[in-house]
Amino acid sequence: MEKSESTSGDTPQPWQSYHTVFTNAKAGMDGVDKERVQRIVYEMSKGSKYFENEERKEAFTRRKLESMRAQCAMLTAADISNNRTVADRRILELEATRDLTRIWLHVDMDAFYAAVETLSNPMLKGKPMAVGGMSMISTANYEARRFGVRAAMPGFIARKLCPELIFVPVDFKKYTYYSDLTRKEV
Repeated sequence: MEKSESTSGDTPQPWQSYHTVFTNAKAGMDGVDKERVQRIVYEMSKGSKYFENEERKEAFTRRKLESMRAQCAMLTAADISNNRTVADRRILELEATRDLTRIWLHVDMDAFYAAVETLSNPMLKGKPMAVGGMSMISTANYEARRFGVRAAMPGFIARKLCPELIFVPVDFKKYTYYSDLTRKEV
């Protein structure tokens, strides 16, 4: 994750290096104030087991990266050339065995649970809504995503980002029914 621009001079704020799972590449999250979301997630997570685990993972990743950079610095031009030759040979082998006779189709039904809930309850249309609860969100509709609310976010953080957020409990039986409808042959 890139660090956000500092809001208070040249001193970076702690949330600017905290690696949340925020991405504005997710559909419906264009224009979200990324720094605000990062700050709220950081403040709401501070001191939790999740936070401590993320700090441990970050330290491990930093050490691993430093080790890899040290190994890379020791490579000679001959090593790099040899590795490139090996990689090129492997690419040719893989290309020779590639089978393009089958077609695969992947459909990402973004915010599917939220769409099903809106279909079931039209009063939710146009309102920020998340499927899940205060402990965890399964998905959020596009209205909620404008506030930085997303799947796999604790609901208590989502509520801080979007006080008007409506929570709808998960109903897998309903989602299975509508999922089966999307796969039915016509």
